[in-house]
Amino acid sequence: MGENHSHVPLLAKVFGALVTLTIITVLVAYVDVGSAKINILVAMGIATLKALF
Repeated sequence: MGENHSHVPLLAKVFGALVTLTIITVLVAYVDVGSAKINILVAMGIATLKALF
């Protein structure tokens, strides 16, 4: 029962980053940047950031 839980703060930060990036993804989906190609590139960029976490 006396185990070290030093990984919990790191996991909380990763969770927060993923939630934040998900919210940004949803918000960006509503923004028309003029081209479907650019929308896809922005979405893929955000997805890449999420994959790095």
